Amino acid sequence: DPNLHQATAQFPSEHASGAIAAVMAPGYAIGDRTLRAAMVAVSSGQAEGGQTSGGSVDVEA
Repeated sequence: DPNLHQATAQFPSEHASGAIAAVMAPGYAIGDRTLRAAMVAVSSGQAEGGQTSGGSVDVEA
């Protein structure tokens, strides 16, 4: 949901295409109001050959 998440990266992973694969920074909300959207990395599906690449994503801020 673009109102709750801000996609900052995309990489191949074992998750389905378009699924959130990692959270880079948490989001904040009060009730139904979003104060800051969560910064997330989104999966692009599996890499060619069905295996994920050897790269990594640093999820520590």
